[in-house]
Amino acid sequence: MNKVGKRTGINRCFCILLMAASGISVSVSAQTATWRSTTNANQWVDNGTLSSTEWTPTANYIEVFPDTLYQTIVGFGGCFSEKGWDPIVKLDALQRDSVMRSLFDTSGCNFNNCRMPIGASDFAENLSYYSLNDSSGDYDMSAFNLSRDSLRIIPFVKAAMVYQPNLEVWASPWCPPQWMKTDGHYYGSGTLKQDTQTLRAYTLYLEKAVKAFRAKGINITALAAQNEPTQGNGQSWPGCVWSTTQYANFYKNYLIPRFKRDTVDVKLMWGTFCCGTYSDWIQTPMLDTAILNNISIFGLQHTVSGWTPQAYAAYPGKQIFETETDCCHNNDWNGGIIEFDLLATFLNAGAVQYSEWNMVLDKSGLSGWSWKQSSMITIDTSAKTVTYTPAFYGVKHWTHYIKLNARRIKLVNSNSSLSGGTSAYLNPDGTIVLLAGNEATSPYELSIKSGNRVFTATLPATSFNTFVISSQVSVFNSGTDGQAWALVSGVRLHNATLIFTINDKIHIDGIEFALKDLKGRTIWSGSRSAADMHRGALQIPIKTRTGRLPSGCYLLEVKIRSAGATMKGAAKPAVII
Repeated sequence: MNKVGKRTGINRCFCILLMAASGISVSVSAQTATWRSTTNANQWVDNGTLSSTEWTPTANYIEVFPDTLYQTIVGFGGCFSEKGWDPIVKLDALQRDSVMRSLFDTSGCNFNNCRMPIGASDFAENLSYYSLNDSSGDYDMSAFNLSRDSLRIIPFVKAAMVYQPNLEVWASPWCPPQWMKTDGHYYGSGTLKQDTQTLRAYTLYLEKAVKAFRAKGINITALAAQNEPTQGNGQSWPGCVWSTTQYANFYKNYLIPRFKRDTVDVKLMWGTFCCGTYSDWIQTPMLDTAILNNISIFGLQHTVSGWTPQAYAAYPGKQIFETETDCCHNNDWNGGIIEFDLLATFLNAGAVQYSEWNMVLDKSGLSGWSWKQSSMITIDTSAKTVTYTPAFYGVKHWTHYIKLNARRIKLVNSNSSLSGGTSAYLNPDGTIVLLAGNEATSPYELSIKSGNRVFTATLPATSFNTFVISSQVSVFNSGTDGQAWALVSGVRLHNATLIFTINDKIHIDGIEFALKDLKGRTIWSGSRSAADMHRGALQIPIKTRTGRLPSGCYLLEVKIRSAGATMKGAAKPAVII
């Protein structure tokens, strides 16, 4: 054993004895990973726990870099629709709860950020299109009501909230009230009338929608003025066509000023877009700072995935939502691959949220006007049988494991012959989530490098795979923390970097950390000022005189300055593995 190895062993033993004396015990072991896989024949298979070994160079491997952080994930979900709810309510109570649990519970897909229509979507019940005010000429919105949505949409959302109480919902209309359109119809290629009276009324309509759903206990957090403003070719589903100029004018001169005046606390989404050009619908409108500074989200459907990396690079202060996934594939294995790979495409390009379209449909998959679409779950209402399609598992492999406020991290994939999507995330608890698809018809031997450790796994042929790598550090509560420790969370050490998250409900003027050896000697200290604070995980590089931080046990202290006061947190033992 070398000198470093001896010193590390002594530190570990001393730390365990110290903790045992204070009523705390810990076992230190090599890094591990759990592995879950799905094939067409075998879904959601628990492959147990993988142990890591010391890294030795090899030609083909995936390496994760938890210290290189990208966007913060705000959630996953699908869209609530009338034709999605109808087959669910025809099941018996236990089956119904099972379906809802599979989508919204933490044991299932853990959907926490979903979409809902304002008025009819194209999966409204049997061509019976509607708005929240079908009283022609009612510019004051005195007849505005949620009576139709009280039958299906609201119960659907409420059923989801049983398993996801903090569910966030973003909303968009497919069409304004038909009497506001130039052609007077929900369907077709008409546009919103552009007179001032109509534009003001439509703004009021959207404001009342946000407030009315919130009054029902539904947490509307974001709003887009139109679903697919570029789509309108005489189709049979509800729609409304806008030019870029019309859309920009509505946001700049009507929607933004009114929502500001009435303090409507909702994020405004610029979208949702399914076609057109990036230049026309993102780049040119964002030259107007009155729009750029007042929208928070770009809403992009799967058909314009190429806009995502451009927007992510050009507008770092904006969030990108994937607003509607591919719905035209079959409910077969290829459909599952499409979903798995689309998630990789959007999230790797910078999206922070991903929306399925149809979560549930009856076995026909038909819209009211007989357009057959795919869904994550299909229900045979006559036989009362529920089928979880490959798309369900292609999605669950991501959404079940990637937690709220996870950060995408750098991943380097040298496996030129690995054909499936890959991506990696750092969860708030310090675990690393790695996704790897194998679209080949033969098994694939995969090596995963994390720090100086490596895992190996043989991916089944044509499979989805998720690996959850254990945190490389444990920070243990050593007793009374002091007030400061209550203000930070997710504290972990990885690859000579201290990572932590600040409670976003308080203002902090500055934070200081000190890392000490077990004799109380400071071997490193670091700080961040108020100017360096932002939401999500923060990082401070650790640089010691020796240039490296050996594995072992240390003491970590924190001091926080806020509103002129200094709060100190008692030292916590940190085991660095």
